[in-house]
Amino acid sequence: MRLLFSLAIIALWPVVAAAEWQTKASISGSAESNVFRNSTPEKDVVSEADISLAHAWDWERWSAMASLEGNSVNFTDHSDRNYLLPQITLAVQRNLDNKGWVRSGLRGRTRIDGDNYQLYDYREYAGFVDVKLPRSDNLIVSAGYTLSNRSYDQLDELDNLEHQLYGGLQIPMEGGRNIGISSELGYKHYLSPLTSGTTVVRKGYRGRWVVTTGTDVESANAGQWVNALTLSSPLLDDKTGVRVYVRYRVNFGESNVTVSGLSADNYSEDALFDDRYSYESREFGGMLSRKLPYGVTARTGYEQSVKNYTETAQDISGNAVTGSPQRSDDYKRIWARLEKSVSFSDKGKKLNLYGEYQKIWNTSNSEYNHYTASSTTAGVEFLF
Repeated sequence: MRLLFSLAIIALWPVVAAAEWQTKASISGSAESNVFRNSTPEKDVVSEADISLAHAWDWERWSAMASLEGNSVNFTDHSDRNYLLPQITLAVQRNLDNKGWVRSGLRGRTRIDGDNYQLYDYREYAGFVDVKLPRSDNLIVSAGYTLSNRSYDQLDELDNLEHQLYGGLQIPMEGGRNIGISSELGYKHYLSPLTSGTTVVRKGYRGRWVVTTGTDVESANAGQWVNALTLSSPLLDDKTGVRVYVRYRVNFGESNVTVSGLSADNYSEDALFDDRYSYESREFGGMLSRKLPYGVTARTGYEQSVKNYTETAQDISGNAVTGSPQRSDDYKRIWARLEKSVSFSDKGKKLNLYGEYQKIWNTSNSEYNHYTASSTTAGVEFLF
């Protein structure tokens, strides 16, 4: 039913959208060999629909934008896991010289699950400020700060306030080459931490237990510093490009609240399933792209992340592995993608088609998180 509703919205979107509105709608289907990314693979076909309606106001030195977005994820064989992610954003921007700007705004989103999995529902509100300052033809400075508050409907001990501060440099070079350097500080404060030794157990997906354990400090906090370097350049000719990156995460402050037993969710970057504050990592990867005849673009890439978690490695039953070592994962992913765009008019109306295949290997000393997975995806996106 949700999928039919999403298709109806996409079909009617051009009718309800006036010319001054910016609209986007997309739908994709993915055949998954291990849809929940764990050691007991389950196949499924997952459909995802996105809709976005935005309006921008432009003046001489100022601009503003309001947008409403909705994301619907639907599982064919696990329909009780279907969920929605609506979001609304309001932003205002001050335009500076040399195409620079200062932007600030508010954002609100929520996750809505079915009756069986309301455990995962949350509300999140955020305020942000972003700055882009081109200092010269060869240097662009960017910076920003976001303050967000997330409240879970049932996991009160995981309610938190998060600060994110970032800065970056873009260094354009001759021949289309570009160097990007970025650094981010994140700090999460739990609003209702459990006392030391306290454990809360709730039943999660397909019999997996959600276990939350209190820390030995009065106020649980977690901090992380992330640094990254990105290099991009044409390769051989102007139709071929390559981009490579390295990223390093290091934690500071007190350990975060420990949560175990949750199944990974392929379609959500939700911190509830793989909290980035729960591990340190060394990450690297690259992408090769090539423009082909008939307006087709081919891309292929590789990613790898070596993660050292704060939690203890567990066997398949959820018990600590002998010796109680910390969980350690080696995540590898290869992917290939074909894209094709078709323009309908000079007013920005466009149809994007794409297909993608990916293969994932996650080697872990925590048995439940040791898995392989593959998926084949096809999708279409409408821009009006």
